[in-house]
Amino acid sequence: YLSKGRQVYVEGRLQTREWQDKEGHKRNTTEVVAHRIIFLGSKGQAPAGATGAAGGSEEVTYEPVAGGNEEDIPF
Repeated sequence: YLSKGRQVYVEGRLQTREWQDKEGHKRNTTEVVAHRIIFLGSKGQAPAGATGAAGGSEEVTYEPVAGGNEEDIPF
């Protein structure tokens, strides 16, 4: 749904996780858990600044998956 330069509005929370990699080093990651995303402008709109004012908007609401992890992502 997203492409480079497309503007979006995101509501949600930041989630930090800590784990050990295969070599035993501590690793941290911070994830954005989006609850609401609004795609700004029209679908075919060029990046802001190239065309001027933004058009309409399209809102998408996501329900977070409890206990989900990276392996649940279908790509």
